[in-house]
Amino acid sequence: MDQIKSLNDKKVACFVTKGAPFNWTGGNKAINQMKKIIESQGGTVIGTEIVVWRGKREEQIVELLEKFSGLF
Repeated sequence: MDQIKSLNDKKVACFVTKGAPFNWTGGNKAINQMKKIIESQGGTVIGTEIVVWRGKREEQIVELLEKFSGLF
């Protein structure tokens, strides 16, 4: 993401995937790092999501797609 030259006036949605369902395993930190980079490049983050690859993964992915498709 650091290689992106400009996101001026672009809307951006980002997500991360992770294996462990615990809050301390880095998902929020990764999202915050992506937000910082996107905003420093002039973009606007309009949606974020974390998908945990345990449990109801398929449902989470469907929800993410529905959420993100309505943002643009």
